[in-house]
Amino acid sequence: MPIGVKRKIIFLEWVRGSAAAMVAVSHLLAGIPIFDHFIRNYIDPGRVGVVAFFVVSGYIIPLSFQNQSVRTFMIRRLTRLYPVYIVALTAYLLIVFRGAEWSLQWGFELFANYTMLQDLIGFAALLGPAWTLSIEWVFYGQQIAAKWAKRLEQGWVLGFFWLFVYLVFSIAERVLNRDLPTSLPMLLSVSCLGHAWALAEGKRIANKWFFALLGASAVIVPAGAYIGNDFGRLWPPLDYSLSYLGGLVWFGIAFAFRSREGLAPLVWLGKISFSLYLIHPVVTVSLDAIMDVPFWLFVIVNLAILPAVAWLTFRFIETPFKDLGRHWTPTEHRSPPGTPSRGLPPAEIPAK
Repeated sequence: MPIGVKRKIIFLEWVRGSAAAMVAVSHLLAGIPIFDHFIRNYIDPGRVGVVAFFVVSGYIIPLSFQNQSVRTFMIRRLTRLYPVYIVALTAYLLIVFRGAEWSLQWGFELFANYTMLQDLIGFAALLGPAWTLSIEWVFYGQQIAAKWAKRLEQGWVLGFFWLFVYLVFSIAERVLNRDLPTSLPMLLSVSCLGHAWALAEGKRIANKWFFALLGASAVIVPAGAYIGNDFGRLWPPLDYSLSYLGGLVWFGIAFAFRSREGLAPLVWLGKISFSLYLIHPVVTVSLDAIMDVPFWLFVIVNLAILPAVAWLTFRFIETPFKDLGRHWTPTEHRSPPGTPSRGLPPAEIPAK
């Protein structure tokens, strides 16, 4: 891989690594009253990380997909995501829900969670961070539909549609006085923004269109936060707005420095980011079950152990299955007929 190209794309690892760390640390430190008050009222680093993650998805997934068939894309996504998720979810359930009473409802909830689509069919994610994965699959479905329609490069335009849906949901929350899934269209619009970001950098769309979507996002999402109802007072409008904008800014900072090599620890965290993202609740509840120490010591031990456990998960679960998916789907050197072939060559597109 040419060093110039490598330096341009390595920033995605910085974003993924830092975003996963933000989510893990935010969940861990939520037990500190002053920190919990701050993240619930001003800005939540965990939500900043989630928004940055979805910008990365939008930035890289369409570029990767343009050189793959739908079959290759699906096999690689399935082998990339599900093995780690199933291990993390199972371990978490065995620790936290080992004494739960079985029922038909509980069985449905378990089944829904193992599909990774639980939030789309009315069930909460039992493994906390997994709520974002349902939305990620909707984005994949959107990309597949765009591929079939031979409009993969134009998929970013749906960002305006998802912003409109988000705004409608926010208004409906106020009018109907009921909770609606505003995070779904919001994060889908973020992914579309990431796609537009990559296309604008490659000069495949005019900068004015990228900035139009960026500007609409920066205005509509905070506006919707103030229009909608904050049920349960979990996301005050200021906190929601600053956390959302913080995710965009964080990606923008990494993008601005994309020509540099970056910090090795962040690059390493980027490689294990998916394992870190899913396994950190398992580490926390496991240590909580066996340790009876002051909270400050619990935090130190957790932060010391978590990277090692995430690396082991990456090394012995995530990597072998990812390699298996690639073995089943040899690299395709040309795009299917009708699919734009412009962009980075397959060897220069980092796996997400």
